[in-house]
Amino acid sequence: MDTRACNLSLIILVAFLSFNTSASKTDLNKLELRCEEAREKKIAPLRKAAIEECVAKDRNPRDAREKCEKFYIDYGAGVRYKSGGHKERMFNDLPECLEFYEAEKASKKDSRR
Repeated sequence: MDTRACNLSLIILVAFLSFNTSASKTDLNKLELRCEEAREKKIAPLRKAAIEECVAKDRNPRDAREKCEKFYIDYGAGVRYKSGGHKERMFNDLPECLEFYEAEKASKKDSRR
């Protein structure tokens, strides 16, 4: 095989591998988005109820809604404590999320080869 043919084969191989990797990243992004949308669908009514409860309990009704909405903006997110512990984020076990985590794990496993 001459040098030109070898270089061309190498370029085609690199292009194929690059395309294959970016396609899988796109698929992972879509799966992650599906997971986050499913989580938000479950969390939104709970966040709204927490905000309404907060507003009802607040002694200063003038800025209560704004203060409560700001406080609960990350409702359902995971938390890491200074002691090293953590609290899992809510609805992390939905089928959409489990599908994303499995695909992400498989992608990392494939990239190590």
